[in-house]
Amino acid sequence: MTRNAGYTQLESRWEEALRDLQQRQRDRQEFINQQQSPLSARDKRIVKELSGDLATVWHAETTSMEDRKKLLRFLIRRVHLDGGSETGKIRLEVEWHTGAHSSLVIDRPAVGVWAPKTPAAVEQRIEELLSEHDQTTIADILNREGLRSAKGLLFTRSTVGYIVRSRGWGRKRAAKPR
Repeated sequence: MTRNAGYTQLESRWEEALRDLQQRQRDRQEFINQQQSPLSARDKRIVKELSGDLATVWHAETTSMEDRKKLLRFLIRRVHLDGGSETGKIRLEVEWHTGAHSSLVIDRPAVGVWAPKTPAAVEQRIEELLSEHDQTTIADILNREGLRSAKGLLFTRSTVGYIVRSRGWGRKRAAKPR
C-alpha cells in the first residue's frame, strides 16, 4: 500500500467516525428534548383543558390512587400540622404551589376513637364463658361460632386474654376440682 493510499484510507475512516459522532450527538439531543417535553402539543392541550376541571380528573375511573398522589404533589408545596398550640385542636396549614395558603382547624380525636372496637356481642359472649372455660377454650368457641376480633381476625388465647384484662374481669372462672 502506498503512502497516499494509507492517508486516504485513514482520512476516509476519520470522516466516517466524525459523521457517526455527529449523528450520535443529534440522537442524544433529540432524546434529551423528548425527556424534557414528553407531551405532544395535543397532549399539552388536553392537560390544560383538564386542569380547569380537576374534580373530573380526580373522580375518573381511570385515575388511580398513585395518579391522585401525583396530582397532589403538583398542587401542594407543603403541609404543616400543629397539634400542640391549641388544646384539643389540630391546625392544618397548606401552602400551594401557586403561593396561596389555606388553614383549617379541626377537633383532635379522642385517644383510641379511631382504634378498632371489640363488638359488644363478643364481649358479652366472653364474659358468659369466663366462669366455665379457660382463655384458649373460649377462643376456640368464639371461632367456631364465627365471631371475630376487633380487627376481623380469629381469636387466640392472647386476644381473649387482652379483652379480659382490659375490661378488668380478672379470672371469673370458678376453681373446680378435677
